[in-house]
Amino acid sequence: MRITVLLLIGLGAGGSFACQADEACLTSSATRIGEYRSASPLLPISPKNTLRVTVLDDGCVLTHQPAYFVDPGLAAERISAEALTRFRSQLAESNPAGFDADAVKSRHRAAIQSDQPGRIIRITTDENIIEFDLFPATPSEALGAVKHIRWGSLHGDLLNHPDDQDLVRLAAAEQLFRAFIERRNAKRETIR
Repeated sequence: MRITVLLLIGLGAGGSFACQADEACLTSSATRIGEYRSASPLLPISPKNTLRVTVLDDGCVLTHQPAYFVDPGLAAERISAEALTRFRSQLAESNPAGFDADAVKSRHRAAIQSDQPGRIIRITTDENIIEFDLFPATPSEALGAVKHIRWGSLHGDLLNHPDDQDLVRLAAAEQLFRAFIERRNAKRETIR
């Protein structure tokens, strides 16, 4: 496996934060805050085919780009305490831990089955499957209280149900994690 250590800049809208490459993050034993994964349903299920972002409570961020990306492999950096606080706040605001996949699917089935003349339904069969693992914020919370979310057509469903606040918040959470990948790629492009 190829490992790249790089410098990320910024987190979220409204400012940038100091980040620095940190090889120690590769072996950090800090508690995970959250992990995001995105995989194509058209490829074999494998860690090497999965985009992954893991944020740890010591400020370490590990990003893995799939083998088919231009710059595949693992990268590690440490974000500032301020950036970590902002990430936690924005993640709590998007509330992915409150996402109830069964309730959302039930609402969508009901909306599709209702008679709405002229309604166009978009069906996406090859959209990436996204997954989140969200970990308790404090040690006083129940052990093993990991919230696992799996959704197969977030962006297609948002086209069909743009007012569904659960999907909007899930997309906001996804964007928080993907921002680390975007900044990784933007920084790599400026280096080359």
